[in-house]
Amino acid sequence: MFIAAAEQRRCLPMAFLGLVFDPLSLDEAVDLVGRAVRENRRLMFATPNVNFASLAASNADFRRAVLACDLQLIDGMPLVWAGRLLGLPIPERVAGSSLFEALQASKERPPLRVFFFGGDAGVAQAASGALDRTPSGLCSAGYLDPGRGSIEEMSSDALIDAINAAKADFLCVALGAVKGHMWIARNAGRLNVPVISHLGAVVNFVAGRLSRAPRWMQRTGLEWVWRILREPQLARRYRQDGVWLLRASFGQLLPAWLDLVRARPEISGCSWEIHSIDKGSQTLRIAGHLNRSTLLHNDELRELKPDRGLPLHIDLKDLDRIDSAGVAWLLRCCYCLREGSSLRISGLNAEVSRSLRRFGAGFITTEYA
Repeated sequence: MFIAAAEQRRCLPMAFLGLVFDPLSLDEAVDLVGRAVRENRRLMFATPNVNFASLAASNADFRRAVLACDLQLIDGMPLVWAGRLLGLPIPERVAGSSLFEALQASKERPPLRVFFFGGDAGVAQAASGALDRTPSGLCSAGYLDPGRGSIEEMSSDALIDAINAAKADFLCVALGAVKGHMWIARNAGRLNVPVISHLGAVVNFVAGRLSRAPRWMQRTGLEWVWRILREPQLARRYRQDGVWLLRASFGQLLPAWLDLVRARPEISGCSWEIHSIDKGSQTLRIAGHLNRSTLLHNDELRELKPDRGLPLHIDLKDLDRIDSAGVAWLLRCCYCLREGSSLRISGLNAEVSRSLRRFGAGFITTEYA
């Protein structure tokens, strides 16, 4: 798992609305991308917004693809507000488009080579040409328009080989949120590009087919109004996402906030142990309070990496309480395991199960318990 720059200021990933978020500033995200390229180290990142959370709540495959990313940035002012309501240290919104613009404006030399994959007919080509016309921190490594086929059709050896042959630093995918992330999850092991992300709107912005909302609309959470005025077909999606968020606010966010208001002082007491059984499986036992304080003061637990080649059993029968940071840690344990590994969670008591539901992670009890 990629170790986030946020650890330098002792911030931790957090979970709410069923997803994990890394509370990074825009500058920290830019630094992470640059380091990943310089070190030739894999960094898959997602930029979840309300639409992502809504889709993930009903589509387990999409949720797995997003949670399997190394980094999840908070793209959407409603999510920033929701996180801050829960007392979470979110510095700012980091939209995928803002990150791309910041990389363009960076003084990274040589410039990062970007490969565009997907988008409407001709858009990836236009975006590729636009990058090369204006010298910046990014330049084009090429583009491919795979059409509107299935994920399987877009995962052919010929397409993957063409992307790898371009020797890009950054693969920018634009296939639609669900299809794009599932395509990345399927092909990540075959791709040689260090940085990979699905940034659907970015291709249109770079190509000049669409313009971003003014800064004041981005900061105040009104960018959706601008998007609807420019793309009226998005109105239905925004309406559906708004209804889902309203329901989730009453079912998850408000109960979690009330728990926070009534919470007892945070206790940083946690014990854990992991051991292998006949070298054929491994068991991780956690007891006490798995929370932000515990994880901040326990480097070994925070950076724990179970052997991905062995089945993992997480025993929580002695776990008393868990908060947003603890849920995020648990979700990362669940989803950082590579394909072919198996995971089982046992011992969830009523208090811990209730906390999982409050942060939108109740699916753990059905998928892994």
